[in-house]
Amino acid sequence: MKKQEKLVLYISIFCVVLGILVSIILSELDLTGNEDNLNYIGTTVETNGEVKIRYGESINWKTLGANDNIYSKSYLFTGDGATGKFVFLDGSIIKLDPNSLIYLDFMFDIKDINKNKNLKNSLKIDFVDGEISFDLKEESSVKKIAMNDTTISINKKETMIKLQNDKKTQEMQVSVFEGDVSLNKRNKEFQIKSGEKLKISESKDMDREEISSEVIDSMRESAERLNEDGAPIEYKRRTITKFLKEFFHFIVD
Repeated sequence: MKKQEKLVLYISIFCVVLGILVSIILSELDLTGNEDNLNYIGTTVETNGEVKIRYGESINWKTLGANDNIYSKSYLFTGDGATGKFVFLDGSIIKLDPNSLIYLDFMFDIKDINKNKNLKNSLKIDFVDGEISFDLKEESSVKKIAMNDTTISINKKETMIKLQNDKKTQEMQVSVFEGDVSLNKRNKEFQIKSGEKLKISESKDMDREEISSEVIDSMRESAERLNEDGAPIEYKRRTITKFLKEFFHFIVD
């Protein structure tokens, strides 16, 4: 092989390799979107089936597995027969049932959050479709949940709720098993207490029902509250710090 032919071959190989590397880099950049606008907010506890996340302004979906991180400005999706369980930094848990879609973000602009870190504990979840369960700690970082033209505000208590949102029929259902929540629909306020279920439909008036004690007990038993060994490191650190502060405060007193 002549020197000129070898040179052409080497250049061709180099271009192919360079093209592959560039495509990989661009794929990763597109996958994460604008990283400056993403903040770590929790961890994937477990997944069954097709569970995916879409970051920032990306158009690509990434498959999630146990211990994968989740971020603000992200969509979480579960496919047919799939479920996903996630834990936030405060130890609160959400579980997505099959064919569900939510969007996670802060209630405040990231610039304001950088100035005041306390605002980072204010998450808003846009519930687009499907069924989702919440097992929220006291003073949970999840403050609001939006469904269509309805907004649910989480009070400062341990709260266990289940939401259903049918995107096609625009029918929604809010079941409260522990704690209480405030619901705002078109500027009208409603309170839903523990043991109550509210059905919301565009074609009918709101229908309020009582949840049987058997269903409540079953829900609480199956909630599987996450113990600290499975919580994110930052949550463990905060828990230990809180304990030490209370301990030293007790000693001083």
